[in-house]
This record gives sequence, C-alpha cells and structure tokens, in this order.
Amino acid sequence: MCSEALATRANIAARIGGEYSLCPFCSSCIESSLHVFQGCGVAKWVWEELGLMGGMGNDEGDIRAWVEQVWTELSPMECSTFMVGCWAIWEHRNKVIFDEARIDPDGVVRRVWDVIDEGGANEVHTPVRRRRRGRGEGGDSDSGEGWTVAEDGYVKINVDAGVKEGEGVGTGVACRDGRGEVMWGLSVI
Repeated sequence: MCSEALATRANIAARIGGEYSLCPFCSSCIESSLHVFQGCGVAKWVWEELGLMGGMGNDEGDIRAWVEQVWTELSPMECSTFMVGCWAIWEHRNKVIFDEARIDPDGVVRRVWDVIDEGGANEVHTPVRRRRRGRGEGGDSDSGEGWTVAEDGYVKINVDAGVKEGEGVGTGVACRDGRGEVMWGLSVI
C-alpha cells in the first residue's frame, strides 16, 4: 500500500496506460490508494465507526505520508485496528469489483471487529473469498483452484511482496486458521 504497489485503477493506468478509472465505491474520484483508504466516503465511514477519525483527512498528499502520520497518532491497539481496517477496505473493494458485491461499509466494520475479536464481540463471520487465479476458464472460485482455508487443526501462512523501482521492497505475511480468520499479520516496508 505505502509503496503504491496495489492494483488501484490509477496505478494500473499509470503502469500500462489508458484512462484513469473512478473509485468503485463512490464513482466520483479517481481510484488512487490514498482515495480508497482515506478520501472515499466508504473509508471515512469505516474510520469513523472504528473510532479512528483523528488524522483522517482528504485526498491530498501521498499514501505513505498519511500512513506515517496516522501511525504516530494512534496507540498500538489502534494501529492494529487501522491495519485490519485497511485490509478489510481492500478486501471489500475487491469483492465489489470482482464479485459484484453491493457496497456495504457496515459490513467492512463488522469484518474488522470479527478479525480483531475472532468472533468474540460479533456473531457474524464472513467466509474468506477464494482468490481468482489467472484469466479465462479455470480461474474462478468454483474450479477448485486458488486460495482455500487450511484444514481443521492447521493454519495457513500467506506471504506476498511488491517491488517499486527506486523505493524498494515491501512484504506482508498473514496467518489464518481453519475458518479463514486472520490470527496475526505482519508487514515490512
């Protein structure tokens, strides 16, 4: 996210050319990382509902500066909530685009609390969507390919990384249980 490596519509247009596309949530601004996580009405709603509105401004500046600012203003527990909030916003954004899900900011907030509380405060559990692999036939979630939850009694550890020329490498790790719930995560920039 902070290395501008996410596949936002603005990043895709900058990498391969073409038109900048609007945010799938609000359809009123170009979809940049900063907009998705900070400036969009969906993000603002999520941060307000999570009690993290301090430091949440508009679409000005860059994503790294915003995250660094927020990081210095939040307590360690609030930082954890912020990280899970970013993840849940991105997860929901992908469901809206790829699964044609309806826009549901309250669902994003519930997802954050479910991950943080491991279901303790909320009874609603959202199953993890299997990632689509490749293009065309055989890449959808019904084909048996792609990400699945771990077998009962096991955990699954997923690692991902991104490289941006001149800025370096970022990597992330997520550990999920047999229900697909995140047990812990780590990101390094």
